[in-house]
Amino acid sequence: MPGHYGSGKGSGSEPRGPINLDVAISSHLQHYKRLQQRHDAQKTKAESIALRKDWLTAQKRASYQSEYDRIRGLLSQTILPDGAKRLQEREAELKGLGIAGHSIMV
Repeated sequence: MPGHYGSGKGSGSEPRGPINLDVAISSHLQHYKRLQQRHDAQKTKAESIALRKDWLTAQKRASYQSEYDRIRGLLSQTILPDGAKRLQEREAELKGLGIAGHSIMV
């Protein structure tokens, strides 16, 4: 039947010849370059996010350690300030976070 789908030349019913890989790659080179650039950009973004998270974690740890050291210094004085009870509570909170006794490695 003329004009019927699946009949005639180029309908896909005839077997194709072997694909020349060099021609296929060269004709799609820009596509593969864009795919590689997109992949590299995603990888760089993920690494950047992880690095920033590590920096923020280290900064937070250093801040807590500094606060803990300041509180320990105030509590070690022979004359305690009026807010000694609140300082002791905060010291216990920081110990609960695992800050006490750890040195900061930056």
